[in-house]
Amino acid sequence: RRISGAAYVAINLLSKDKKATRTVALAGLGKNKKKALDLMGYAITGREWPLDDFARASLKSHRLMNRGKLEGVREHFSQRMARKIQSAFGIGDIYSVGLFCQNTAIGTLVFVLRKDAVIEHIADIELHAHLLGSLIYRADMENRLTEERESLRAVSENSSDVLLLIDRKFRITYINRVMTGFTHKEVIGSSALDYVPADARPDYRRKLRIVFKTGKPEELELQSLGANRETAWYHVRLTPISDQPGIRYVYAVSTDITERKLHVQRLQVQADTLQQLHTFVNATSDALHVADESGRLVYCNEAACVRFGIEPQDIGKYHVWDYAPQ
Repeated sequence: RRISGAAYVAINLLSKDKKATRTVALAGLGKNKKKALDLMGYAITGREWPLDDFARASLKSHRLMNRGKLEGVREHFSQRMARKIQSAFGIGDIYSVGLFCQNTAIGTLVFVLRKDAVIEHIADIELHAHLLGSLIYRADMENRLTEERESLRAVSENSSDVLLLIDRKFRITYINRVMTGFTHKEVIGSSALDYVPADARPDYRRKLRIVFKTGKPEELELQSLGANRETAWYHVRLTPISDQPGIRYVYAVSTDITERKLHVQRLQVQADTLQQLHTFVNATSDALHVADESGRLVYCNEAACVRFGIEPQDIGKYHVWDYAPQ
């Protein structure tokens, strides 16, 4: 306001449906707030203004645009009301410039001059509008992130999974619960890679980079430090948190699959043992068979199949007395 010499300066942000702007801040009104409320019948801050042709043009403009007098704004005020406002507050020309972040319009910065005043330092105003757009966007994103974290915390506090927010430098910015043997202070801000064995870090790092770059979810299984700093197996789902103009965080959901891994390992040991046993019994020329309590065959080695003329796939069709009645 000091740079421009304007009597009033307003920040109008674009609505989600992009059909209107809403005044979120107004400087200069001061003691005249009640006067404006009595005259107009509503508060300006918080008011939504449907987009007209000039507003659409200024939303696209990085340059300051002159709207002219208030009485020309027929979409928002009747000419009679406009003249009353101009007279009551000594209003002159109105100027507007777009607020942008990464070339995406997010609102307008509006300058209302006093009667017969001339706007000053246009280049500085346009520069400040550019900086203001970035600051507003950043503040909005931080607010959204805070809301997402609170929502995440409410949902995840009782989850049996370990839930993390990981930033682009792979630092942990949120964890729903800290494992026994760790403290919240040492985990927050540390690298997610620190809890993964050295040989698994390259794959974990690669998966995180893919999610940040492509915005597509990834999954992997890896060993990591669990409760009491003991190694455990986890299935990790990596999901991007979209955030224009890019992905700033990845949501990592780690499910403990240690028991499942141990069960698979036990089954593999059993399978290996059975394979060794199968190899051993088929190496002998003796006929070996196994039958259940009813006498039905459940297994025959190769020698038994050859001796009694039984096809391997038909073993379950025979009883012991079919080929050895004595």
